[in-house]
Amino acid sequence: MTAPFGRSHTRRALGALLALAALAPLAIVLLTGARKRDVLPPIVFVQRNDVPGSGLVPGVGPAGRTVVTGGRLVVLEPGGRLHPLVPDGQFFDVADPAVSYDGRWVAFAAVTARDSAWRVWICDAGGREVRPLTRTDRPAVGGSAKFARYDDFDPCWLPDGRVVFASTRFPVLSQQGPVASNLFVTNVDGTGLTRITTERQGGEEPSVDPTDGRLLYARWFFNRYRAADNAAGIVAGFEGAMPADTVDLWHAGGIEYDGDHLRLAGGEPRTRSGQQAYQPIMLRDTTFVGVSAQRTNLVRAGRLGLQAFAKRFGTARPLYGWGAAQGWSACAPVALPDGRILFSMDENGTGNFDLFACDANGANLMPVTMAPGTLELDAAVLAARPLPPPPLYGKGWPDPADAAPRTSVEQVTSDERTTRFDCFNVFANADVDAPFPDGLPAQRGLHIRFYTALPRPDAEGADSLVLMREAVVSPQGGVHVDTAPSDLPMFEQIVDANGKVLRSASGPAHVAGFNWTRPGTGTKCVGCHAGHSAQAVAVSAGDAEWFTIRRRSPGWPTRARPSG
Repeated sequence: MTAPFGRSHTRRALGALLALAALAPLAIVLLTGARKRDVLPPIVFVQRNDVPGSGLVPGVGPAGRTVVTGGRLVVLEPGGRLHPLVPDGQFFDVADPAVSYDGRWVAFAAVTARDSAWRVWICDAGGREVRPLTRTDRPAVGGSAKFARYDDFDPCWLPDGRVVFASTRFPVLSQQGPVASNLFVTNVDGTGLTRITTERQGGEEPSVDPTDGRLLYARWFFNRYRAADNAAGIVAGFEGAMPADTVDLWHAGGIEYDGDHLRLAGGEPRTRSGQQAYQPIMLRDTTFVGVSAQRTNLVRAGRLGLQAFAKRFGTARPLYGWGAAQGWSACAPVALPDGRILFSMDENGTGNFDLFACDANGANLMPVTMAPGTLELDAAVLAARPLPPPPLYGKGWPDPADAAPRTSVEQVTSDERTTRFDCFNVFANADVDAPFPDGLPAQRGLHIRFYTALPRPDAEGADSLVLMREAVVSPQGGVHVDTAPSDLPMFEQIVDANGKVLRSASGPAHVAGFNWTRPGTGTKCVGCHAGHSAQAVAVSAGDAEWFTIRRRSPGWPTRARPSG
């Protein structure tokens, strides 16, 4: 290694010995004669420096996802032997190892020098055949210095053999300043590179749901435009805004491999804190696991916590770290073959992360590494695993995705690539016992407005609010728009005849973040509330006119139809 590891002088000295000498065995809780349950499969992970005095966790959120600290890629064998996967010194820093489904290949992010950009690399499971998967292949867009550098990180293998990864190469600033991340896919030889998301704020940390084969990822859900109170329209910021929860967090979305059919993947939609799910994963028993944060947008450093949700949606169960009874900060969960969770945790608030394992419900915590001079992060199982069910939809967009965002109304309206928007019934609720908030009360005379915020690349965090379309909401709650803009982050609000934003029991009918659709597809949903995208959609618009009344009282029917 060209950089020492460590937090204090003592730890730096210990870390330097680890980095420069032959790798000595760490204190590993995998001993001869250990119970079969305690023996782990081969694990690949990274050992990295911290960022002294910052509180950052390398690889986490806009603040830490591309920080360069110095690190190496290592393998922990079932017997406790630790060895480098690639020779020390080949890379200055490494992160995010991911293992192919056949167990033969490892993709990872790396930098070759302290000042170089992050790129995705690949090697075989023995650390040989090391080669770059992504390269620096475009100049700064528009000559802007803000986009002169872009980073590729968070690789994840798809079951079809391609690699999906996060990148800042789509040149758009989030509304809070950092460059937005988005997901891209590429063939294993580096060809076929294409963008599959169009996030306004950020999209990263992809994983594959083993139960249905869909792609999960963390989305930064935020919108600086809020519903105006006591007036028609929208305000930027809090002054004059309708009372509502502040939404500025990372939750989990689920999509097909071509970016189609975006919907909420898991969490607790009734509370904003419960929706947090950075680094989301799904276990085979449909336990959904994600990282919550003291500072929910992860723009600044703060404590991290691991929380789980039984059967995808429901009440959050804090496991370790922030929000839990044990541990100071926890992140980077990965599923073990036996159903347990392997993760990284700073147990005592020293800033030093080690690997731990626990049951899906948080029981039977087991330390895996004890390395006081390094941060052990981003573990992955270095073995073959079963393929998930095959995806339902195609591989790619009908045309290559744009290399840069559209920044004018003319660019949007002249684009023939569109999508269809169908919300069969905005009044629809989930079943009575489902963990979703109530939607809008049924009523007439409503309209829905579709907004976008076109980025201005030369203005830090700024954009231009544009009303793209206004459509009638039918008396039965239906919204049907034939040609809505595609590949464009948009948000909606529902207003009455006077242009006043409606309210439900859970807040204004105003999307608190941005959503998007890929060209040539359609959005089909029911409801207008947090988590509505996860509700089952009726086969026909006629069937969708029936909806559940959740706030039942004596004499009310379970299901009713809005008057037409």
